Amino acid sequence: MIRYTIPFMCCLAMCILYCMRMNLNIAMTVMVQEPQEDAEMCIEELGPDGENKCNNITTDIETFDWNTETQQLILGSFYIGYTIMPIPGGWLAGQIGGKRVVAIAVVWSSLLTSFIPAVAAISVNLLIALRILDGFGQGIAIPGAYVLISKWAMPNERSTMVSITLSGMCMGLIISSYLSAWMCSSDIFSGWHFSFYSYGITGAVWTLVWLTLIYESPSVHPFLSINEREHIHLALNQTEQKRNVPWIEILCSTPVQALIICIVTFEFGLYTILSDMPLFFTHVLGYSLETTGFLTLIANLLQFGIQFTCGFIADGIVNRSYLSVLSTRKMFVAITLGVSSFFLILLNYFDNNHVTVTVVLVTIVYSIYGFDAAGIFSNPMDLSPPFSGVISGLMLTASSITGFIGPLVLGTIINDENTLQKWNVFFAVVAGIQIFGLLVYLAFAQGEEQEWSKNASKVHEDETIALIRTSKQNGSIKE
Repeated sequence: MIRYTIPFMCCLAMCILYCMRMNLNIAMTVMVQEPQEDAEMCIEELGPDGENKCNNITTDIETFDWNTETQQLILGSFYIGYTIMPIPGGWLAGQIGGKRVVAIAVVWSSLLTSFIPAVAAISVNLLIALRILDGFGQGIAIPGAYVLISKWAMPNERSTMVSITLSGMCMGLIISSYLSAWMCSSDIFSGWHFSFYSYGITGAVWTLVWLTLIYESPSVHPFLSINEREHIHLALNQTEQKRNVPWIEILCSTPVQALIICIVTFEFGLYTILSDMPLFFTHVLGYSLETTGFLTLIANLLQFGIQFTCGFIADGIVNRSYLSVLSTRKMFVAITLGVSSFFLILLNYFDNNHVTVTVVLVTIVYSIYGFDAAGIFSNPMDLSPPFSGVISGLMLTASSITGFIGPLVLGTIINDENTLQKWNVFFAVVAGIQIFGLLVYLAFAQGEEQEWSKNASKVHEDETIALIRTSKQNGSIKE
């Protein structure tokens, strides 16, 4: 089916964007020099005759003398723009179309990523500004994808398309972890410079394919069969008219509020575990860096597999009438937040003598988070297909704040005592927060389009039928 080209291309877009976002984190390890330590190593290993060799080492690859505070400021500045833009991005996608917004996000980020090597050599402040602008661009991508998918996804396949799309982020994390490390350590085009250029070129190539294959809606797709076009139009009952966003109704909607609370509690655990899982495995459980990298890879692969397939499972449950849409959403949210919270609490019953069990439990928790695609992230399209981009923007903006709060809470609890007991306390806190979000969602969630959405997007059926008939008469669609 032609329409499934859209979620797969959206998946690649999210993968490329995430690779570009994470590349600087990895490249930073070779971009930053430590002159004193390097000099001591050269003297110790090469002796008095090693001076020329040391000079060769330091001049071959461009490095910077950024301290830890500067590095964190550069990396964190991205999220300033990324936190601000999802809501405007959702509105913009409703005005100019999701196809254009996603393309703008990838082109914008590709250009800025390609400029990083040159900008870094000019000024740290300029690099920080560039990273903020990059966050602006990437912040509109997911809302844009929601708006585009809402025009193509049948009600019984929304979970599938959303899960395929969002799995690209986990794919990008997996790919960048190894591809970026390889490129940064190679001698191609001065090492780390090549990693930024390659992702920029990849984004440009993806954009050309996107603009060629993807169309904003079924009504303008030249190769869509008449049966599929009519099937989508009648099922979604939509036209191409622009609609004013009912901001007050959306903000005051109890199901939307419950969804926002739910995703904030979810992202609190996900962001912190994603960021600090390597630290936990290495400094608390005592694994080597190589083993930690392998364990992290396994966790990410499991989450990607779950995230990619859970949408098919959810739609299958609804299509076979095993459960309603609302019950299905609640079930997957219960798995995401409830089951993961159970395993987080269970961690408190194991000490340093059960390191393997601890690793397995943390990996299970991180993997279970992949079920979010069929629950939390599919719900905006249930509540309001035409305004799902705005709702997802509200969700992303609210949940991005947890990326700052989570590490602060963790640091307060650990308080320079990096022990398993302290971490277990933090895991219990995460579980408690997640359970709160789960209870709110179970109490107030809805699984059908809301009245304010129907009123704002209401169209006459004869307009839709007339649009199809006009397309038939003009010969713009195939029998």
